[in-house]
Amino acid sequence: MRTKDAERALDRRYFFLSYARGDDQASVGRFYDDLCDAVRRRSGTRGGVGFLDQEIEPGDRWAERIARALARSATLVALISPTYFNSEYCGKEAAFFWDRLDRHQKLFGTRPAAFIPILWSPCPAIPDMINEVQYDHRDLDDTYRRFGVRLMVRSAVEKILAYEVLLYHLADRIVQAATGPSRLLEEQGLPDLDTVAPMFPERLVSEWPAGPDHVHFILATGTADQMRGRRQRLDYYGTGVEDWAPYHPEVRPGLWSLSQYIAGSPQRSGVGAVAVDRVVDLMAWAQDHNQIVVLLVDAWADLLPGNASAMRHYDRTRVPGSAVLIPGSGTDSEYQASADVLEAKMIAAFAGRHDDADLFGLGLTTFGEYHAKLEEVLAVAQNRIGELGRVNPGIEDGGEPPGFRTP
Repeated sequence: MRTKDAERALDRRYFFLSYARGDDQASVGRFYDDLCDAVRRRSGTRGGVGFLDQEIEPGDRWAERIARALARSATLVALISPTYFNSEYCGKEAAFFWDRLDRHQKLFGTRPAAFIPILWSPCPAIPDMINEVQYDHRDLDDTYRRFGVRLMVRSAVEKILAYEVLLYHLADRIVQAATGPSRLLEEQGLPDLDTVAPMFPERLVSEWPAGPDHVHFILATGTADQMRGRRQRLDYYGTGVEDWAPYHPEVRPGLWSLSQYIAGSPQRSGVGAVAVDRVVDLMAWAQDHNQIVVLLVDAWADLLPGNASAMRHYDRTRVPGSAVLIPGSGTDSEYQASADVLEAKMIAAFAGRHDDADLFGLGLTTFGEYHAKLEEVLAVAQNRIGELGRVNPGIEDGGEPPGFRTP
């Protein structure tokens, strides 16, 4: 059994990582591990330096462990995203820590720089309180400001220098806040998070933005487990559909991250990826709000549950700014051997679209071909929306878009 002193030492961490469940927990876990390593190097500390709720031991009282860590951690690192701002529990964690800063300021006249927001994924709106704190970190790589840390985590092989710089910068800020002369005073009592009012207004951010020029990607593919038995080569797949990498080993990471990077030009308001089971809702939303939708199809995965029906609906629904891209692979001998059959199957599946060559791409065997075609379809889609006029510029009646989740 732990003594009270041992429990206090366990909860006295350099940082508390606050994140929204559903925001790609695998990438959150990797980022947490990498940040812990960076903080240890910067501080010379061994052992535990951070707190993540995924590490709570069996038998521990979950709510109490969260409360103790919030009360005693030196900083709070908030992975901000639309999901984060719409999470009641994230709002409670942020509100309690913000109150700690308020109480410290009243007692000592200084406000420690201990609340550290980090952009996890692009946000169409940021709460005023967060805007008061530097969250864009202007000395970091442009990839961070445009796409957030999640993309950097998932593409760390290609962006290793930028990612390492981000970790060093963040670790330095955490250690300075935790050890400096104005470090945050620990709370003696524990918060009852059930009674804490969330920091962010309910439904502050819609995760499907209402403005024009937003680009949505829909992934019609599978995981490695789902593709087992459907084809021999499984190294193009991972634990999630977002790991699909048809141009491996030419490029990594997956097509999801690469497509968002290509689409994220200053002329477009944002990008996002949507699970294939939301295609019906998304097509209606894009139609009403003059937005671009690109369906990325794995020709091997057309018969997986949900994919076939989503493809049929997409083919029948002619939203002006919608496109279909079906990557091939010049390095995948299995694909090359079956290319004629696979591509004929795709032409039949998209009988209503394949003749529109400007918004349909098939057999893109290199990443260079895919990159060029995606740039082309995005430009054509924007032009077609523009030709029709902005008849639906946004939400007029105060309603909210349907729900969103990443693949």
